[in-house]
Amino acid sequence: MYSNKEIIQRLYQFFKQKDFDQLRLLLSETIRWEQMKGFPNGGIHTGREQVISLVLAGFDTNWEDWKALVEEFIEAGDSVMVTGYYEGTYRKTGKYMKADFLHHYKLAAGQVTSFKQYTDTFEIYAATQPG
Repeated sequence: MYSNKEIIQRLYQFFKQKDFDQLRLLLSETIRWEQMKGFPNGGIHTGREQVISLVLAGFDTNWEDWKALVEEFIEAGDSVMVTGYYEGTYRKTGKYMKADFLHHYKLAAGQVTSFKQYTDTFEIYAATQPG
């Protein structure tokens, strides 16, 4: 059995490898995923398949060389916080961005039940704007 921190570390590994089958095993069927407004595909997404199709798979659609680079994993009971930064180039504008993030995950029975993103949406928004 993996610790909550190890489950989230595996989640980032599978995301980097684009292994959505393994990701499905880590996400609760009824997960609540909150992507910040101002972020492409921002808003609240409910359910494993919606999160994978609208959020996780969407990064390749919207961005070139998208990365979520982790600096630290912090486990606290049923929560795991992850600090790091995003970087990538928005396909429609060709603009590069780099933005710090904090991710807050909650877990139960070895699966992620909720996610909340905190990031500098100004940097992301600026990359999505033409001109």
